[in-house]
Amino acid sequence: ILRGREPTATAEERKRGEECLIKVSEVTEQFILRRTNRLNARFLPMKQLFNVFVVPTAFQRRLYLAFLRSKEARKVLEDQNLKMSRTVLGTIKKLQSLVNHPFLVRTPGHQKLEAGFDDDETRAMFAEVDGKDAGLRTAQRPVHEELSGKLLLVYNILCTIKASGSGDRVVIISNWTQTLDYFERMCEQYRWPVHRLDGTMAINKRTKLVNDFNRPENLKAFVFLLSSKAGGCGLNLIGANRLVMYDPDWNPANDRQAMARIWRDGQKKACYIYRLFTTGTIDEKVYQRQICKDGLSTMLVTETGEGEGQEMRESLSSELVKDLFTFDEETACATHDMLGCTRLSGNPFILQESEVVEDDLCTWAHHRGTQGVDDRVLTEAGRRMLGGDAAAAGHGSAVSFTMGCRVDRAAPEDGGEGEKAAPSKGSAG
Repeated sequence: ILRGREPTATAEERKRGEECLIKVSEVTEQFILRRTNRLNARFLPMKQLFNVFVVPTAFQRRLYLAFLRSKEARKVLEDQNLKMSRTVLGTIKKLQSLVNHPFLVRTPGHQKLEAGFDDDETRAMFAEVDGKDAGLRTAQRPVHEELSGKLLLVYNILCTIKASGSGDRVVIISNWTQTLDYFERMCEQYRWPVHRLDGTMAINKRTKLVNDFNRPENLKAFVFLLSSKAGGCGLNLIGANRLVMYDPDWNPANDRQAMARIWRDGQKKACYIYRLFTTGTIDEKVYQRQICKDGLSTMLVTETGEGEGQEMRESLSSELVKDLFTFDEETACATHDMLGCTRLSGNPFILQESEVVEDDLCTWAHHRGTQGVDDRVLTEAGRRMLGGDAAAAGHGSAVSFTMGCRVDRAAPEDGGEGEKAAPSKGSAG
């Protein structure tokens, strides 16, 4: 079954995998009751899910390619018994840090660069930025959101919401506390009110923080920074109606739990959930692993826990581990390419299917860039990226591809039995 889910599987392996999956499902459905979020769709407002693929900046591209050529990467790839070891995971984490923000590949205090990024060209690139910052009369260094494609998009999303006067609040989730540090600094730099919850916060203080953010009368509340490991499960953050999932987890269940923080009982506003990926990079590789695992878990409920990492290490072949250390510079969306979806063809965008399935990306709306996306905030943020100071300075990024799925409240005539898609007002409406 697992082999048939791999991107490199042959048609025969896929067919065999599906046949085995059906047989196993027939056995497990006698013992396991699987609950989905269909019940929420009966009572909660509309939600829109967006997978947003963002081109890396020129700064990120140069560092990414330099790292893939480095001794650090070559040492991993030349291993005759290559597998998903702790060493490999540590090397991958460096790429994940880079696509979040280039400064994350430096040690705390910016004293030195991580191994693999310590070549002369990379040092010169950072020295140029540091030299410009040294001339600034500010107590704290600028965040330099223009050097990270994803961070630049989040910055423009927040600017667009603030300018709209809508009163929308935003939850931003990351797997890394160092990334949350940059978001917190960015909020302070632009004087945006910010709440933060991560693993360092005492348990008895968390409820007070969440309640303060959720209070409708708290007109200053705007951004809530959340560590997925500390608060990705169980928190009710209905004070916000927009959520940014900044980086993917290897386990799809962790991301699903984290993204459910705002679409919960008590929510009154339409919800918008953005999952961000840096195009052609490790972000997409991790997400593609999620798709393979999710395709299995939609029919089989499996136990997760301490053995999860071991399962991942054993399920990745040497070829797939090597693929994690590649960079597709030409694609608009490697994930869309992997799906083999032909619905978009030569069109700028295509609506979601009338019977859209949340777990089937091929039924979602597909957009080149943000063309036709039914969310003014995202389309305006994409437009600002193309025309802002970062683009003028040659650091620019852009949204290369968007997938969208709209889930409406179940209509009365449906008897409230499930999700109702509205293709005429879908994410491409």
